[in-house]
Amino acid sequence: MARLARGSGSALSRFVLVWSACALGVAGRCGAAPGDGAEGLSERWHGVWKGDMTASVPGGGNPKQFGMELHIAPLPDDPARCTWKVVYIDDGQRQERPYEIVAVDAAKGEYVIDEKNSIEIPGRMMGDVLHCPFSLGDVLLLATYRLEGESLRVDIVTMNTAEAAVTGGKDGAPQVALPQVRAVQWADLKRE
Repeated sequence: MARLARGSGSALSRFVLVWSACALGVAGRCGAAPGDGAEGLSERWHGVWKGDMTASVPGGGNPKQFGMELHIAPLPDDPARCTWKVVYIDDGQRQERPYEIVAVDAAKGEYVIDEKNSIEIPGRMMGDVLHCPFSLGDVLLLATYRLEGESLRVDIVTMNTAEAAVTGGKDGAPQVALPQVRAVQWADLKRE
């Protein structure tokens, strides 16, 4: 996997890289093949979701805001796949990521985002919440996507594992690593 270099690129580029790496989402009834018994997800996930993403780093001053969109739609030729197009908008410039979401086992809540470049990131749906933990080098990310009424809430916590302190390890207690939170991102998207 690629590594994020410290200080490389613009702030938006770094946040977009983190976001795109975890742009795992869930799409409507994707993965519910006719007669397979899997209900898939509600069509409540379909549509074009828009809003602002806010990105913040500890001690980094004012949070950075930029527009984002998520376009979710079933693919007519494959019931196991849906579009999952992520769009970032900053200073009028649009960056589009034409990904697809694939239902591995919708009944068990198992999905994969196919970034169409050999990267496939798994996620687990529990109720109306998708959990997507993954690592990129020494960076651990936990992305959570939550359908709340007419909003799609996105939260991403980025942690550095290389500088993790360790506690415990005495008197029969296990050692516990303590990754450092390096950035958080959040968005409340509305369907248009």
